[in-house]
Amino acid sequence: MFPLKNLAKIEGTPFFTYMLVAMNIIIFFYIRISVSSNLYLLDFGLIPNKLGVPFDVMPIWDMIYPFFTYQFLHSGYLHLFFNIYLIYIFGGAVENRVGHCRFALLYMFFGMVAGVAQVMSDISSGFPIIGASGSVAGILGLYLILYPKEKIKTLFIVIIFVFIRDLPAIVFISGWVVIQLAILFLDKGGLNIAVYAHLGGFAIGVVVAIFIRVLDFFSDTERDIKESLQAE
Repeated sequence: MFPLKNLAKIEGTPFFTYMLVAMNIIIFFYIRISVSSNLYLLDFGLIPNKLGVPFDVMPIWDMIYPFFTYQFLHSGYLHLFFNIYLIYIFGGAVENRVGHCRFALLYMFFGMVAGVAQVMSDISSGFPIIGASGSVAGILGLYLILYPKEKIKTLFIVIIFVFIRDLPAIVFISGWVVIQLAILFLDKGGLNIAVYAHLGGFAIGVVVAIFIRVLDFFSDTERDIKESLQAE
């Protein structure tokens, strides 16, 4: 199940969506070209057991900034591709709905919450957490609530059969959630996938989207009341 196109109507240009895609690509290839070892992961990756170090040994800022920087690091070409592809497919519609600046802020916020979720799953781990997957999961959560009935043009490959169908967003994204849960319960850590970050980012995206829908409801209700009073 692979998304080919988001069929939601987008007005204007999703500047920050394109900017995030470009930033992830540029940072990835800059590291590939100019960095000769993986030691940068110790500084810019999110390492859970560092958070338990006393402040007099490690400044608090050194514990905070990895929650931002880890979002722009990727382990390989496939890791990078899937993240930027999902940003491209779903980001534009979400940015169009919430606004450019809010979209950028929410993206980083989702990544931070996703990082906290993954850290809390194993606070003693010394393995660096990297990737934009938690932020992307937050975008999927937003999209699910804001555009549940919009269609996603989806590619299916079943053994030797290949076909394309338009799936409602709620079906496609629910399938993504099921896959994450399956990995969580079936994988014993061999895949090194930060599933808690994915689920944490998705959950906070859903919560924020519900909050947006509630605000819209009250805003629409207030407008209708004003229009009704004016008509009288």
